[in-house]
Amino acid sequence: MTKAKILVVDDNFFTREVQKDLLIEIGYKEIYEAEDGKQAISEFKKQKPDLVLLDIILPDTEGDKVLAEIKDINPKQKVIMVTAVGHKLMTERCKKLGVSGYVLKPINPDKLEAIVKKVLSKS
Repeated sequence: MTKAKILVVDDNFFTREVQKDLLIEIGYKEIYEAEDGKQAISEFKKQKPDLVLLDIILPDTEGDKVLAEIKDINPKQKVIMVTAVGHKLMTERCKKLGVSGYVLKPINPDKLEAIVKKVLSKS
């Protein structure tokens, strides 16, 4: 078991459950969740996670705006954007904001595990 705290942000309950289940399977147990941008910022401030898995499209805002707010609070925060194919402009904006990586939907368990471990291993 690893001690890293992870915040999963996605408006789709099923997608959050899949991510949580995969993270638990690979040894993470402190997993928090949010279903929109406002809740994401609130949980981020409250939980101070080591990593945020952040959906690019949220019902109340876009992922890059949430990413920017998170980076304003903690410039060193590790954030992996979760995206479907075809969000080129958004991924470019996220790169400029200092995103740690990307994972594509539908989520491949091996790829999720690899990027989470890679991002968390960087200090």
